[in-house]
Amino acid sequence: MTELLQRLSVAFGAPDTPDLGKWTAEISRMLMRYTADVKDKAFDIIVTGHRSRTFPSIAVIISACEDAAHIIAPSRPPEQFLKRNLDWTEAAITRADMLIQSQLGQRAADDGWVLSLWDFCRKHGRLPTGREVGECISNARGFDEAYAQVCRQGTPLDRTLEQLGASMLAKRREKAELAHGNPITPRPTRKDMAAGETPGETP
Repeated sequence: MTELLQRLSVAFGAPDTPDLGKWTAEISRMLMRYTADVKDKAFDIIVTGHRSRTFPSIAVIISACEDAAHIIAPSRPPEQFLKRNLDWTEAAITRADMLIQSQLGQRAADDGWVLSLWDFCRKHGRLPTGREVGECISNARGFDEAYAQVCRQGTPLDRTLEQLGASMLAKRREKAELAHGNPITPRPTRKDMAAGETPGETP
């Protein structure tokens, strides 16, 4: 099972298929043409846009990979590309960071659903209201339940999923600190380290 499928299993549970082996082999073959960066971005697209708590279909996964590929190396005309991906621009991400630094953001940070709130703000450019708040909470609780179930298992695959889930919890803690006005300096990425740079430093 590819890393993308493993990460999706943490968020949505196992795929609903009568033959998991054949299903996994088929989608793994289709995912081979995408780079690791594309599949990593596809995961973000799926977990923030997939409204169902069931495992996403092959069509949804491939569509997310195609969108991710255009985000990383767009081949569409700029105006068409931006209309489809406005929620992943630097401005959208910055606005989401600002929106969670609010009373609702602090409540979400204290209650454990701030990452779900941040994803909503990034996508919609505003704080949720009414039933939307409940949906953010429900999405976060669904992840918590799936992660807890994985942690109770003991197979090598489950341990891998546990590590992936832990990385999402680390991001949640980062946004919780930000909501309370205490931003965490991000860890250097592989690209930063290859370039000999540390985030926050100037040349």
